This record gives sequence, structure tokens and C-alpha cells, in this order.
Amino acid sequence: MQFEIRNRYTESVLFTAEIACAEDAPASVKIGSAVIWAAMTGANLRRADLSGADLSVTDLREADLRGADLSGADLRGADLRGADLRGADL
Repeated sequence: MQFEIRNRYTESVLFTAEIACAEDAPASVKIGSAVIWAAMTGANLRRADLSGADLSVTDLREADLRGADLSGADLRGADLRGADLRGADL
């Protein structure tokens, strides 16, 4: 299925990921899967709405997450080395 990551302010689509996920899977899982795909491809996640995402044990090294909404996101075990979190809502 396709899942869109949107800008937290304008709701414009920042990235569309093709994820292997059930239609009835929780939104947190869908967002998490899309972020993994986006991070692997070097997509720009600046100002992304990632609120509530399940990002546990996700490799987000060097990810550009400036201004992203990560409120309520599960970041336990996530690798954030070198990630740019300036202005992010944690």
C-alpha cells in the first residue's frame, strides 16, 4: 500500500512510500514504515508530521528532521546519531 508523509504545517505531501502493511494496521506502524523507507532513500523529512509514529529501533542516522513533529513518537532504541533535530517537536 502507499502511505504519504505530509508537511506538519501545510499538509502537502513530502514523501510517498510503498509499504508492506495491512490496511487496518495502526497509523503509528504505517508512519514508522514510511519513515524507514524515506530514511533509506535519503528523503527530506523536514517539517514532517511524524506524531505518534512507531520509530523504535529505527536507523535515523543523519536524517534531516528539522522542524518535524515527533510528539508522541516511540523513539526507544532509535539511532539518531548525526540526525538534525533543530526545531523538532519532541
